[in-house]
Parts: sequence; structure tokens; C-alpha cells
Amino acid sequence: MYDDFPGVDRAWSNRRILTTPDVVRFRVRTHQPSDDSQVDIVAWTLGRFNWRGGEHVLDVSCGAGHALEVLRRYLQNGRLVAGDITLGLLHHVSSPEALPRDRLVMDVQDLPFGDDVFDIVLASYVLHQIPDINRAVEEMRRVLRPGGVLLVAANGSGHALRLGAHLMSVDDLYRRAYGLLGVPHADQVFVRARSKRFQLDNGSMLLARHFHAVARYDLPVTLTFHDIDTVLLYLESTRTSHEPDLPPGIAWDALMQIMRAQVEQIIGYFGKMEVDNVSGILVATDLWNFAAPPKDLREPLPVSETLP
Repeated sequence: MYDDFPGVDRAWSNRRILTTPDVVRFRVRTHQPSDDSQVDIVAWTLGRFNWRGGEHVLDVSCGAGHALEVLRRYLQNGRLVAGDITLGLLHHVSSPEALPRDRLVMDVQDLPFGDDVFDIVLASYVLHQIPDINRAVEEMRRVLRPGGVLLVAANGSGHALRLGAHLMSVDDLYRRAYGLLGVPHADQVFVRARSKRFQLDNGSMLLARHFHAVARYDLPVTLTFHDIDTVLLYLESTRTSHEPDLPPGIAWDALMQIMRAQVEQIIGYFGKMEVDNVSGILVATDLWNFAAPPKDLREPLPVSETLP
């Protein structure tokens, strides 16, 4: 399938193509806030920007097309280009009329465009999978026009697990599983693997190497699981990100067996498993006066205070 695209990173494409529409929809649904507001995370992300309607936009990770459906509301006279390492997920988009005419197989590490083409580049929950993050950011900056804006949606690393009145990190479950599987220096191995991935916590620093100004906006989310199978499905949905970082000799299925045993104990005792997480957006540009003042970002920002 990729023989006609010699620039595509095949290691990444092989992982990305394993993602299914069901997995994408499951992760979007799972990451909705558990309060009554039911904020749509993608709509919230794109709503941080003051759209004028005529922008040229590149979505480098269109996935199953949810962001395309939201972008359609903002771009009355603009141009939208949708790309991903595979476009197979778009076959299941819920609103086919939202699909732009320009849809391309592309690798964000080697974008098939000239310099200074787009006003906005959107990268939604994908940079943690990219083998060469700096190269990807350089490419996205290259195709942006002067004063253009990069919008990066990502998750934080601090998944806090609620155990009654106590909190612990979900990472502790992984570390314990590594230890039980006989991984030497399990804590250090896990921390090194985690630190290599792009996330909200290190994303500002990584983007600041390439842009003059970077702002971060957070949306706290609580994930609540009432049964073991749903937790395991959630963990399975992260496989394409986590499996490449497993220590040598450690199989994903073996890791999941130990994770299942730990989850069974938690749900069996507490009746549910609650995980506090943070999703958010990083806004990067070479403009100097773009940042909005602190607000409760669950509420729409006034037009005068949205990002430029």
C-alpha cells in the first residue's frame, strides 16, 4: 500500500494502521469529562481559536475524521487538507459530507508541501506516536505561513488512580507489572520509555525549540470504569503507543495479563476504577501577543479573548 509513498515511515505506518475506527471512537468517548457538561474534547480544542473562516488548514492526523466534522463549522471560505499515514479510518466517518476534497496519505515527518502554505496546522493526539518528534515539528513549522499557528492536542502523563481516599499513579501499575515480569531496574526503564513520548508535560519545551511562543490549555478529565473488560479495552487502545517501548523479551499480552490481575483487585474491592487525567492543547506560533488570559476554559471564550 505504501510503495508509492517512499517517504512514509513504515514503522509508524504499520502501528497506525492497526488502529481501528472502534478504538478511535472508544477513546474519544472514554475521554469525555464525566460531569454533566459533557465537553467534546475535539470541539473544545478547536474552540480555543478565533476562526475567521478563510484559513488554509492542514490536519496532519485526521484519523476517523472527528476534527474534520468540527472544522467544517469554522471554515466557510477556507481550504482544508486532511492527511494521515493511512486514510482507512475515514471510511467510517459519521458525516461523509464533512470530508474535504483534499485527502492525502502523508507522513508528518516529511510533509508533501512547499514552504509557507498553511495558516493553521492541526496535530490531534498523534505526536506521541511519531518516531522523530523534532523532525515532525520542523516540518509543520516549515509549511506554516509567517504568523501561522500550530495546534497540538495531547494528553498529560499524570494519570492519577483514585483508591478510596488515596491517589496513586496508573504508571505504578505498569512499573509493578514490569517488575513481576523480571525487568531489571523496572522503574528506570519505564521512566525512560515514558519520557521519550510527546505529551502535555514536555510538549511546551519541545515546541519552544521551534517557535517563539507556546501556550498550554488544560481540560481535566475523570475516566470511570465499572468493569474489568472496559479497562482492558482502554489499555489495549494504547497498544500502538506503548508496545514499541517495551523492554526486550517482554510481550504485550504478558504485560496485559498482569495488568488485568491488578485491575481485578482494584475493581473487586472498590467497585470501580477512577482515573484522573488531563487532556489539552498546545498553541505554538511566532507571534508575541497571542495568548488569552486565564479563564475557565470549559466555557467558550469571548471573541475578543480567543486566540488569534
